[in-house]
Amino acid sequence: MKLRLSGALLARIAFMLLAAWLALWLGVLANAPPTVRLAWAMLSLLPLALLAPFLFRGTRAGYSWAGFLSLGYFAMGVAVTWGSRSFHGAVEIFLAILLYLGASAALRESQRISVSR
Repeated sequence: MKLRLSGALLARIAFMLLAAWLALWLGVLANAPPTVRLAWAMLSLLPLALLAPFLFRGTRAGYSWAGFLSLGYFAMGVAVTWGSRSFHGAVEIFLAILLYLGASAALRESQRISVSR
């Protein structure tokens, strides 16, 4: 049995992992008062919540926006890693890169399908 991972599936998995990591890291593990942690978690998860319906519907615009938003999360991970030298930012960098790669692969796959029709 050969396991085939499509770009859309990779984008969705990376999206869910990134959202879960941000909720865990900013909502639970952060060293701040609970109200501040909740505010940062909600602020960081808002773009992902707005993206979710489009990404899980499989629209081209959803994959385009996923790639665009992943760059912001990548930049946030770099800033955290550079500033605090912790692994929290490195995990976010990795997941943002996965989301970007999955979204680009899904866009290429959707282009291939529309060209072949």
